[in-house]
Amino acid sequence: INAAECEPYITSDTRTMIDKAEYVFKGIEAIRRFMGVKRFIIGIENNKQEAIQRMQTLAAQSEGVEVHVLPALYPQGGEKVLVYHTMGRVIPKGGLPLDVGAVVINVTTLAFIAEYLETG
Repeated sequence: INAAECEPYITSDTRTMIDKAEYVFKGIEAIRRFMGVKRFIIGIENNKQEAIQRMQTLAAQSEGVEVHVLPALYPQGGEKVLVYHTMGRVIPKGGLPLDVGAVVINVTTLAFIAEYLETG
């Protein structure tokens, strides 16, 4: 799960993790149910302490969810970089995360999915 902002001064994903953390985890449960995913890794930069705490607290209550705290280095939010730093897998040139057994989804997208399923 991409929780690393793609640009240094953007904080929208951080706000989502703080303000809508429960929706992020409801989104995880929806993806688990609909897609059969068993393991989730939330990659989040180490300069987002409040968001890290919220994600770690909820991850401790959710099976198969890990929080990986990553260095706050650009371009940490790029999916190839994120997959490498969270899973140790290298996406081949011209390849996709699926080529190495990964799917990358944004943390705000997860929250939106949960809100949509709840409210329509």
